Amino acid sequence: MRTLGSLTALAEARLGYYGPALRVNRISGQRVLVLWRQYGQRSTKERRLVIAHELTHAALARRTGGRVPPWLVEGIAMYASHDQRAAEAGALLSGAVLEDTSQQRAAKRALSLTALARPNALERLKPIPLSVAYSYASAAAYAIAAKHGRAGLLRLYDAFDDQSIRGRLGGRLEDGVMRMALHESLSQVQGETDAFARAHAAR
Repeated sequence: MRTLGSLTALAEARLGYYGPALRVNRISGQRVLVLWRQYGQRSTKERRLVIAHELTHAALARRTGGRVPPWLVEGIAMYASHDQRAAEAGALLSGAVLEDTSQQRAAKRALSLTALARPNALERLKPIPLSVAYSYASAAAYAIAAKHGRAGLLRLYDAFDDQSIRGRLGGRLEDGVMRMALHESLSQVQGETDAFARAHAAR
């Protein structure tokens, strides 16, 4: 992974999938890895947050089908671990310029639910755009939960496993799943995510 140097911990599992919705039917080799050099330097509160995040991934592994978008996988883990970090994404959406301007374009491309839906979207990013992507995923999860509650957030998560909705992961599938689970279009959820991020922008 290109982003390995920026990781603190990682939940890992070998999953087997079936059907058009790529639902999980087998889990093996599940574990949580902690990179002590980064983890050991954190405060007790931060360590608890990191472990809660990774254990959320572990707990949801059986519900994390192959079509659940990366932004939602990470966003729900940040929501469950009380990691509201929308400020960075909000600042960029509000016109902030990164100190490393060479990363500006890549970081702004991460401010999209469709862009962050590609299966390997997060793995391809360098550390600065990756941080922005996580910030935007957090904003999305918190915005959805604020309007639809925790039950709505989980309902959306589970809806990507619905075999009646055909198609590969992408904007069209995201839109259909959101309309079914939240009764909102992808563009509406994207707009609400942007609004939440801007409202919590770093000052």
